[in-house]
Amino acid sequence: MISLDDKERSFMERIVRQQKIFKAVSIINVIVAATMTIFYTYEGGGINSSRFVIILLLLLSGKSSLRQYKSALLITKMRICIDTDKNGKPTDIK
Repeated sequence: MISLDDKERSFMERIVRQQKIFKAVSIINVIVAATMTIFYTYEGGGINSSRFVIILLLLLSGKSSLRQYKSALLITKMRICIDTDKNGKPTDIK
């Protein structure tokens, strides 16, 4: 049986609660990076090195947020498996 203390349980609950935030931040980062790319491309000035780095950092941040979202989904699925016994009845996490 898996045993969780209070700190681990609160950490899992916090991650699961923030699941929607991770997804939203990921989507927003990609949209902002795409918008900046389109804007600077058609502005006429082009994308210089500093603008490229900012866009790259936004995309990397979006990727990191997406990874956190996927981890939160996995934790949610693990909680469902832990919370049910062999008969499918809910049990407490100990």
